[in-house]
Amino acid sequence: MSKQLSVIGATGKLGIPMIHRLIQQGIEVTAIVRNVEKANETLPAEVKLVEGDLKDVDSLNRALKNTGTLYLNSSTH
Repeated sequence: MSKQLSVIGATGKLGIPMIHRLIQQGIEVTAIVRNVEKANETLPAEVKLVEGDLKDVDSLNRALKNTGTLYLNSSTH
């Protein structure tokens, strides 16, 4: 596995514990989030936060620009 991982769905019920585990394993985590301020309150300081929204293709293109490995942890309704 890459030592750098971008995550969509990092602030959810499954995402938060997963992020903590990845950091414990020495993985550099970038969280792609809709609201950076809210995510900053929830996620550990080691996580790089990048704004992006699944409903906004342009924001995803910007957020994913330097992503080598992506983990998508998102539920749909």
